[in-house]
Amino acid sequence: QHGTESLPSVEWEDLQGPALLVWNDRPFSEKDLEGIQKLGLGNKRTDAESIGMYGIGFNVVYHLTDCPSFISDGTTLCVLDPHCRYVPGANVLKPGRRYDK
Repeated sequence: QHGTESLPSVEWEDLQGPALLVWNDRPFSEKDLEGIQKLGLGNKRTDAESIGMYGIGFNVVYHLTDCPSFISDGTTLCVLDPHCRYVPGANVLKPGRRYDK
């Protein structure tokens, strides 16, 4: 059983358990962070040199989890919650939260 005493809210207890870790060799830019929040839209459609230019990219994680999270640059935790079940204050317009150190 995973500890729950340091979770942001009790709703996060359901998210405790096995996890999949993926490593990227570069932090997300502000533009990347904005694009990730746009389900199925992305922000790289006009950049033929970019990975994820078709608006799919990061969104494939929703085949594995309803509430993906990631850390960028060791200082920013982003939690995406499109169903607004886990992140305190999440709503349809802002379905997630960014925690900066």
